[in-house]
Amino acid sequence: MFFSIITSISAFVLMILFLFFGNTYIPETKNAIMFFLNTILPTMFPFYVLSSIIVSSSSINILTRPLKCVTRLYNLPPQAACAIFLGIICGFPIGAKITCDLLKNNYITQKEAAILASFTNNASPIFIISIVGGIYFKDKLHGLLIWLCIVLSSLLTGLILTKIYLDKLNSFNNTHTNNISNKTTIADSITSALNTSLYVGAVIIFFSSITALIKEIPLINQKIYIVLYSFLEMTGGLNSLFFNNTHELNLYKYLYTVAIISWSGLCVHMQIYGILKSSGIKIKYCFIGKILQTIISIIIYIVFSKFFIK
Repeated sequence: MFFSIITSISAFVLMILFLFFGNTYIPETKNAIMFFLNTILPTMFPFYVLSSIIVSSSSINILTRPLKCVTRLYNLPPQAACAIFLGIICGFPIGAKITCDLLKNNYITQKEAAILASFTNNASPIFIISIVGGIYFKDKLHGLLIWLCIVLSSLLTGLILTKIYLDKLNSFNNTHTNNISNKTTIADSITSALNTSLYVGAVIIFFSSITALIKEIPLINQKIYIVLYSFLEMTGGLNSLFFNNTHELNLYKYLYTVAIISWSGLCVHMQIYGILKSSGIKIKYCFIGKILQTIISIIIYIVFSKFFIK
């Protein structure tokens, strides 16, 4: 009840602000629409379709069998490897989409799905290495180092959460039998992928409108501005950290960059929430996982920096 009241009040306040600051948020919204159409939709839509086809196919049992030794560490069935590895390679929110498909096809339980989704949604290596490393730091090798920190922190977060929340015998004493009636056709995969893509795009556009209003906060401190922006949206937070801040590169920027990417922003969390909600998967573990991953990634980066950064 309390959360509902706060949400309603916030929505009303935002409506008033949108009326007064149309010249601020409308251009940002247009840019977000073009970004979705030109970048997000063409890059992610094929992955959504293909991952859905793989998960709904009986060949997933053959493809993931060699990875059983890895998923056993997480108290998860071998099929969960699809979400783990594609979540690392393809970027968010592909991990959430695959998790829902695995649950739909009865490869994992509801609780396993909730834990699996908590650590399988991360920024893609292309973004971290090429954009963060190549553009922000002018050093792709440093981007690679940050990506390794994100991957290791994600995998360690998964280990911690599965050991805490999943029964060690859960995935091996209970057989996950695929239900043939739940088989997904290629047409179903395309429809599901399109719905997911449109939802992700809608969230990105909505959050771009909200973050545009931060600029209108009078006399806001630069560091507070960066914290607010990065809490809400990852890419905008990174841009404000590097392009709106004249200070040279220092430890603060390095650590905060790792933290921003690990946390990923409420915009990404909302994307994941919407995808998981359609399958009834609890979202609370995702928030726990992101907070834990942020802490772990900073620690790993500090350790790595002592050995790999001069």
